[in-house]
Amino acid sequence: MKKISAGALKSSFDLESVAIIKGNKVTNDITQPIRFHASKTSARKFFTTKKTKQWTEEFFDEIDWEHLELALKNKPDRYKVWRSKKT
Repeated sequence: MKKISAGALKSSFDLESVAIIKGNKVTNDITQPIRFHASKTSARKFFTTKKTKQWTEEFFDEIDWEHLELALKNKPDRYKVWRSKKT
């Protein structure tokens, strides 16, 4: 792949559509990874701001958000809410 501008990459395969989001290659629908990283940014801001100051930046980074999302991906919303209150 060749870098063609800031953040944009051109694949060495002309017919391959590629997006790089936070270092991960995405070849299909990019809406889910964009929403995930936008939500993660909002959560970081909420949990580490001076108003709430519940967590430190280091504590927030120790949570494996990507695998947590994968584990809960196919669970019903009610289970996700219940699980989030138990941890």
